[in-house]
Amino acid sequence: RAYTGSWDMVEWLSKNIFRIKVHSVTAECLFGVLSSLGYSDSFYGRSFASGIE
Repeated sequence: RAYTGSWDMVEWLSKNIFRIKVHSVTAECLFGVLSSLGYSDSFYGRSFASGIE
């Protein structure tokens, strides 16, 4: 909330998800958590930046 002034992360995720570098296993976990929180539309067709494999 401090960063955007809102609890809604849709716009931020849509703009920045490709910049986030995480391990492929972590990316799978994050997609699951974000989907369960209702943010699946924010990253549909997008992926995290290539991270550590």
